[in-house]
Amino acid sequence: MTFAIHSWTAADGAELRYGLLTSSDDAPLKNPRRGMVFVPGLGGSVKNSLVFFNALLQHFSPIVVPDLRGFGLNEHHPLPNPIQFVDDLNGLIAHAAPLHTGQQPWMLGGISLGGCVVSHYLGQPVNKANLSTFLLPDSVWLLAPAVQEHPQMFRWRYVAKTLWTLFTRPQTLIQLPYGLEALTQNPAVLASKQYQQHMADFYIPAGFLWQLRRFNRSAGLQLHGVTQPIHLSIPLADRIICPTAMERLFQQLPLHPHHFCGRYPGLYHDVPLEIQMPAVVADVGAWASQLPFVLRRTQPNASAPFPSVV
Repeated sequence: MTFAIHSWTAADGAELRYGLLTSSDDAPLKNPRRGMVFVPGLGGSVKNSLVFFNALLQHFSPIVVPDLRGFGLNEHHPLPNPIQFVDDLNGLIAHAAPLHTGQQPWMLGGISLGGCVVSHYLGQPVNKANLSTFLLPDSVWLLAPAVQEHPQMFRWRYVAKTLWTLFTRPQTLIQLPYGLEALTQNPAVLASKQYQQHMADFYIPAGFLWQLRRFNRSAGLQLHGVTQPIHLSIPLADRIICPTAMERLFQQLPLHPHHFCGRYPGLYHDVPLEIQMPAVVADVGAWASQLPFVLRRTQPNASAPFPSVV
């Protein structure tokens, strides 16, 4: 595996960074693979998930990972309104997809908040006259998308406290309503002082948390017009996001012969940290291998490749 950090300039002039991972054993002519653009979740970063991406490289390459503005590689930027994440993804894909995947088909994936960003991205109207600013993947992977929080997540004491803070001091930093033990059951992670400290130090503005809640809850509505095949992975032991809400999301997708829902008993929310992670990756890799592999053609008089839509 090779890992490099690249940068690009967003529409508002911000210089944002993304990770690029490639497999060291790539042989495109003999073993063609899809590329992937994968969006991390709240507080996630490519640099903290290299084991996860190394597993994905067995099935996809290259993999482009744009850390969300305000986190990871882009933590030096202030947290934006969540809709800015969608604008950033739009610009990142226009920059990185033609540059790193060329004519390869590529999958768009995301975990948790990243899955909601992906959903909003796919819900945008396609401007076919200017494909250089909107490129479509040929397939989609939603990993534990944060469409609705678990019923036990926002307990009344926490809600009362944060609502008071929201209306009086919305920029006040608050902790999340869950700890490390709700994210994963991996004993090595739970015993790690690094992860414990990361959770203890993780604060976000109260106003941003409630903006996220509205943004995430509207994400499922964005998928009603999606034509690409979707693989939805549901951790059935998720204590952050409601598994029933994820199941409902899958049932409401437009009909497609290649849609697939993977349900994983005992799996917690932060799948890249879970011991069962390789099985989830193997499932999405096997699913993708069954999809048509069609090279994108170049549209005449356009500056960007025209993607084949399966």
